[in-house]
Amino acid sequence: MGIIEDTIFTVYRDAITSGDMNQAEHTIDLVKLLRQKIDVHGFIDPANPELQKVALTGNFFEPFPYRYDEERSIVVFGNSAILLTKQENHFFRLLTLHETGGIDVKPITHDMIKKHMWDERNVSGNALRIAIKRIREKIEVNKEKPQVLINYYNNGYLFLGKRLIDETISHE
Repeated sequence: MGIIEDTIFTVYRDAITSGDMNQAEHTIDLVKLLRQKIDVHGFIDPANPELQKVALTGNFFEPFPYRYDEERSIVVFGNSAILLTKQENHFFRLLTLHETGGIDVKPITHDMIKKHMWDERNVSGNALRIAIKRIREKIEVNKEKPQVLINYYNNGYLFLGKRLIDETISHE
């Protein structure tokens, strides 16, 4: 990614993290406008003249596509197949039910996670943090700067994923 894309994503991520949904929506509007200008008028990147058009939206403003085989506890992001433990698989199922595309915000609250993972049992906040840490360790490319499961200030988390339903994971 370039400087512009990095800056826009940082502003978007910071807005979501701080709970400023108005700023997050403005950021998405900016990306849509830039995408439209690129598509209509074209754009030649002087640093990469062989590229006739540059996608400014990238993967950060569109949900991350993934495939998921719940029965076999496998999730695939790009070309990486990830084997989930029983608990991680249970947690990932919750994430799939609450995909967020950036505009259609579906927060996953701490209470939702606790109820889904442990039903009515009383568990510590530490158990919740460990569950989130473990799933992030498997699905995030950069654990220090989450881009798939991100904090949603005072609301829980957002899962920026889009399940590819038409494709199945090979049983080879």
